[in-house]
Amino acid sequence: MKAFLDFLASPAGIAVYCLVAVAIVVFFFSVNYRFFAKRALDVIFGALLAAVTSPVLGVCAAVCRYRAGRVFDYIVIAGRDGEPVKARVFCAGGGLGKRISRLPLLLSVVTGGLSFIGPALLTYTESVLVPEEYSARFGVRPGLLAAASESFDSQPEYPELFAADCRYPERYSLWRDVRTLFLRLFRALRGEGWRLEPGGYIASLQTSGKLNEEELVEAEQLSREEQLEYRRRKIRVV
Repeated sequence: MKAFLDFLASPAGIAVYCLVAVAIVVFFFSVNYRFFAKRALDVIFGALLAAVTSPVLGVCAAVCRYRAGRVFDYIVIAGRDGEPVKARVFCAGGGLGKRISRLPLLLSVVTGGLSFIGPALLTYTESVLVPEEYSARFGVRPGLLAAASESFDSQPEYPELFAADCRYPERYSLWRDVRTLFLRLFRALRGEGWRLEPGGYIASLQTSGKLNEEELVEAEQLSREEQLEYRRRKIRVV
């Protein structure tokens, strides 16, 4: 026993102990990823990233305030089970790049509306236009990084994207999400890959002639009615 304790006190013993501890923690999160670990990791890393990028967030907020007179715009994203998620982005009048303007979405990851990895983000109006056959994609929280990105080298057509999104709720795991994250980082460093922005699906439907202005107005009206109904149900539950 004394020899074992002496080994643990040595640099090699400490290294082995740390490796074993890390392995246990990783195994614990992997086994419980579908129950609560994915949400816990979103909160932990979302808060850390928000803290690390707080100087950038502060500068961007000051720039938007100076140029546009306000800091944030709001977009409504279709969340898990179709729940409307009101998310902050830096205001368009601030003149920031599209990626920088969406840094405040980290706050929605921390508060639970979004996840780091998941189906591609869609605005609530876009979700109204998604065919019923792809409704399974709304079974989990949408992600800042589209999980389907690992399946495509270039931007796919939306039916292909939605089909890949539908597979995510059945297959996601800690290892798949980690693989997606590192693959996206690797491709970003090489200047490759693609990124979908909220609003793109409507533009795609209009360009292909599958959506006219009258139908878009109807979809926007339906989106507002569904959001209002959701707020009413939430108030009744409370």
